[in-house]
Amino acid sequence: MSVTDHLEDAKWFVHRAAPYIERDMDRDAIVNATLFFALGVERLLKHILARVNPAFVLVRSEFKHSAPVLYASILLGSGRNKEIAEKADGQVISLRTSIQRTLLFSRAIQKHRSLLYTIAQNRDIIAHRPTRELDTANVNRMLSKDAFRLIESLCNEIDADPWQFFDEHAVRLKVLAERIEAHERIDSDMQSLFRTHRDALIKRKDDEEFMSMAATITQQLLNSSDEHFIYEEISCPACNETAVARIEPDYDYDPVDRSPFLSGVFVESVRCQYCGLVLRNYEQLDYIDANSLLE
Repeated sequence: MSVTDHLEDAKWFVHRAAPYIERDMDRDAIVNATLFFALGVERLLKHILARVNPAFVLVRSEFKHSAPVLYASILLGSGRNKEIAEKADGQVISLRTSIQRTLLFSRAIQKHRSLLYTIAQNRDIIAHRPTRELDTANVNRMLSKDAFRLIESLCNEIDADPWQFFDEHAVRLKVLAERIEAHERIDSDMQSLFRTHRDALIKRKDDEEFMSMAATITQQLLNSSDEHFIYEEISCPACNETAVARIEPDYDYDPVDRSPFLSGVFVESVRCQYCGLVLRNYEQLDYIDANSLLE
């Protein structure tokens, strides 16, 4: 297993996803594109980690496992040695753990954290859940708008060529992303959303009963955190009243211990009881930098 293995696999999987990505995809195309793209992203994250230390991509990174797995071609002799495991464990980490680890080394990963978690969630739905749970409209939009941009952002950081991932589809997907971005204009949309909710609060502000109820519900939420989720106070980006961010744990599975473990946390949504603002789309959460609450 070499550092370049992950990069070459990343290119191969993303290139497999590229032909399926269109403005309007059918269900089969969405599933194929999602799976291939998620596999490509996972390999690219592993490449980023392996550039720092190849052992970082292994579940068991101790010398007795990493040495024979990563450096078998240069090990001298094949006799017994207590420093080398009799059966070296070459299992690699999952996509979710890859995200958590690369967050420590990559600003591009930090920038696209919410998008990467969304990719992981969609992949897990296809792999483990009823496919009817997949929000096909949002997945279609995400891949059309962000697939090329995500790979481009990650490649720029490691001095790789994003066009090698998409080949003949690169121009088409780049143009598609630009057209969608120009059409949507997230900044304009968000400011319009904020104005709508700010105006709603202005109409309610003199209603003491309503304001008291909003304050009570907000406090109840802040007091209801448990092991499944945490509620954190945040200033509402629309009306500046106290809003609540719901922070959820992200679990992965350890194949060695055969048990789940906490791999990280992420902001699932932001809700304001005063003006009614609700943010849960990854772009909306990135827009207000919701994940800064985790720092």
